[in-house]
Parts: sequence; structure tokens; C-alpha cells
Amino acid sequence: MSLAHARSLLKDDDPFVAPLTPEDDAAALRRLARWALKFSPTVAPDEPDGLLLDLSGCGRLFGGAAAHLRTIAGACERMGLAVRLAAAPTFAAARALAHCGERRLIVADEGNVLSHLAPLPVGALGVSPEALSALLDVGIERVGDLLKVPRAELLRRFGPALPESVDRLTGRQSETVVPLREDAPLELCHAFDTPMRRPEIVRNVVGHLLGRLLRLLGDRGLAPGEWRLVFRRAGRDAERITLALAHPTLDGRHLESLLEMRLQRLRIGCGIEDISLAAARCERVAPQQGALWEDAHAASPGHQPQALGALVDRLAEQFGRPSLVRYEPVEDRLPEHAFRATTRLPAMRPGAPPSRPGPRAAIGTANRPSRLWTPPQAAEVIALLPDGPPAWLRWRGGATRVRSSTGPERIAAAWWKDGPGALRDYYEVQDEQGRFLWVFRARPSGRWFVHGEWA
Repeated sequence: MSLAHARSLLKDDDPFVAPLTPEDDAAALRRLARWALKFSPTVAPDEPDGLLLDLSGCGRLFGGAAAHLRTIAGACERMGLAVRLAAAPTFAAARALAHCGERRLIVADEGNVLSHLAPLPVGALGVSPEALSALLDVGIERVGDLLKVPRAELLRRFGPALPESVDRLTGRQSETVVPLREDAPLELCHAFDTPMRRPEIVRNVVGHLLGRLLRLLGDRGLAPGEWRLVFRRAGRDAERITLALAHPTLDGRHLESLLEMRLQRLRIGCGIEDISLAAARCERVAPQQGALWEDAHAASPGHQPQALGALVDRLAEQFGRPSLVRYEPVEDRLPEHAFRATTRLPAMRPGAPPSRPGPRAAIGTANRPSRLWTPPQAAEVIALLPDGPPAWLRWRGGATRVRSSTGPERIAAAWWKDGPGALRDYYEVQDEQGRFLWVFRARPSGRWFVHGEWA
């Protein structure tokens, strides 16, 4: 369908529009499959829009198959995903029920799976369009009608593909899926002969493990995005430290400085028996040419995201990750709504996908003040002409003359949200005190406001 047709079907006033990228969709499905490993040890992506989970032996952990599906559905809904789930004796039956079943959650066992499958359309089998058209031509519209036809008859009239689909549906033929395996983190461990209570030796062992693991990762061309330290203490629970990085790096000095902040808060207790260091979320990095001078290395394009990621890591360790706020552009004409604050930090590597789809906008080149007040502050203005620029201004209890002004710049808000009369005429003015202010006249009310100041 056309984009305009799709927009008309959506209830959201500001839908997110992006080009179709099957490669990005497949990568997102694989990330979702890795996340789903918490519900089953065997998970396989079922492109383009599904996941296959082997729930065998997992029912006792979640209170049965029905409770297991409700747990998965609740976790997906908390992430903003609308899902349809089905549990059945075979992958093909579960896939058919999830896509074409009457309910959002369906649990079918050996005794009632055929009754659940019978009313489904034959298209639920995932057969080719040619086979589907041939079945409809002979009046076979439901899976129940298809199951009544002898297998030899199906083989003779439709070839081997359709009988094999029926066999996978009923379990007479097994379906082979390639499960997704989470890469085990690279891990090194050091065990002490006796519980160690000296902090300086603990720090030295951590530095030794870090150096060895960095050399192993460098030989493989990998850079981790997360480090995990586990200190097993005598007579007490293990102490765990997780260090999530803004940018995957193999910079030993940067990692040592971050770990030093954490190790200063380590509670040794009665002594540490062993230490393990693991690297997770590893990414392949391209080899880089070394520079003879440090300035040349800092000016290289590949160094910029690493330097920014290192700065974010240091600030996060010093003040806490929730204290870091960044501003991202929003598709809105009103200046006070053109940016929003978020604690979600962006990935510092080129080509990384956004953390979640949302409204995105380009940052324009218009001259905007360095300080912006939300909401705009009311002011009294005298203009020499009815629609002319301000000549005198009273604001924050003080009056001043306007030396010079530039404008107007008309900004119209979204008429479907703020009404058709939401217009503003902005002026850049300089008063007698040397302040550069951004003021506007609201139309049609004619009231004046000071919106910002160039500091």
C-alpha cells in the first residue's frame, strides 16, 4: 500500500516512518532471539517475523505451558511488542496456530492439537502460492479437509512438498531448526591458596587477568562491550562487578581506570578465594594502523567514537549512568518541543542501530539562543507599528529600550495538535543592557513573550 494509505490506518498522530531494511529486521529478530534465551535454552529465529522456542522440560520452571506463554507475552508487552503465541507438539503446528489461530495465546497438546488445527485455512501450512491455489481449486480450504485426503493422493496430485508439510504438521516428519547459541564469554580465573585480604594484591591480580584477556581478544580481533568480574569470598556471597562500556575498546589504561573506581568500593570481608574476569558482548574490530605521533592518532576518524565512549564511561562511573542526560531532536516546529532529554545513551560505534524506533528529526542550521525558557516568559512590548518589531520591552520587572532587532521569523505549530491559529513571529533583539533576546508575538492574541537569550 502507499504511505498515505498506511498513515490513514494508524491511530497514532505522529507515526514513525522508516525505509524497509530486511537486513536490519533480520538482525533485530536475532537480537530478540538472544533475549528469549531466558525462557528456553533452544531458540531459533523464524524469519521474517517469528521465533521458535523448544519448551520441552521448561514447564516446571514456569508453572506449566499456559503460564509459560503468559510470562513470555507479559515480557514482550513490557517492551512494547504485540505478540501471538502458541504451544503445540510440533514447530509447524505451533507456527500455524500462532499465525492463524483465533486466540492470542493457544496451548495445544497431543490430545486436542488436531481439533485446534482443523478450522485453520490451508495457507497456515506455509505452502507455496501454486499449491495453495491448486488446493482451493478442488475445494480444500481448511486444514481439517486436507488431513482427510490420503497421503498417496496428495503425493500424486500435488507433488512431494505438500505431503511433507502435512507430515511436519502432524509430527510424522521431524523439522530441523538451527538454534541460536549465545557466545560464551571469554573468561580467565585466578584462585588463591588461602583467602586473600590484601587489597593491593587483589588489584594486581585483576590487572594481570585484564592484560592477559586483552591480548587474547586482540589476537582474535575482538573488542568487548561489557566486562564481568566475580570475587568469591570466604564465608560470604560472591561480589559481582559489571562494567558496561559505551564503545567496545581494548584500551587497557582506560579499562584499568574504570575498574580502579569499582575496586575501591570492593568489600573483601574475610578474604577472596578466587577471581574470574569475563568479556561479553564482543564485536569484531578492524585492524588500525599505529601512529608515530599521538596527535595523529587522536585526529584519525576511528579515534573519535572511542574518545567519546571513554568520556561517557568515565562520567558514568563518577556520577552514575542515570545522571547522564542527552538531548535528541524531535519532529516538532515549536522550539521548546524540538528537543527532549533522555537518559538512554547512544551506541558510540558507526552504523549501530537505534535503541528503539521513535520520532527522529534533523537538526537545522537556524540561529537559536543558547538559553531557552520553557514555558516562554510573558513580557510587555511597545512597537512603533502594529505589526512591527519591538521598540521598548518590560521583562522580569525591568524596562529597557531596544537598540536593534532582526525579524520576523514566523513559526507555525502543528495545526492538528495546537490549532490553526498557533502562529508566532520571532525577533532577535538587542536591548540597552547589551543582552541579545529572542522574543515573539503570539498570533492571533498579540501577546509578547521572551523565549530565550544568547549568553
